[in-house]
Amino acid sequence: MKHLTVSLALALAIAAFAASPAAADGTGFPAHQIGSVECSQSTVKVWTPRQMVSTYHTNFLNPEQVQWSPDLWRWNGSTWVLYDGSRPWYRAFTSSYGYFQTAYVASAWQAVPTNAPVAFVPFYNLPAGYYAIKNYMKWDWTYGTHAEFSGYCFVS
Repeated sequence: MKHLTVSLALALAIAAFAASPAAADGTGFPAHQIGSVECSQSTVKVWTPRQMVSTYHTNFLNPEQVQWSPDLWRWNGSTWVLYDGSRPWYRAFTSSYGYFQTAYVASAWQAVPTNAPVAFVPFYNLPAGYYAIKNYMKWDWTYGTHAEFSGYCFVS
């Protein structure tokens, strides 16, 4: 019985992190999953979005460009406040099947305008405290920006 309970809890946790269609999450934007956030001593590292599905049905012959930019927020004891909004927009190309990525590039995400591969974005030399990432996402064929907070973590 204990094994069944642990298995059920694990299955529910995995389902909670699975991508949902835009209609199901109520945002009106295509299915997406934000990346994870890691905190360590004086550093926060945010991983690129795990998924941003295209707005329209397409393949890799005609992918859609998507963009993402992370802002770092800090808990001041009563509310979240913007701590660092200096990161630029990063881009990837996506289709109905997921990101377009070649075998010789380390990441589907690229810095603009350098085209350097980006797997994560670091924030260094931070004072101790609780931090969260506000992810801004744009799809070429939508005319708005979707913002979504990640979970929070503690920097020691």
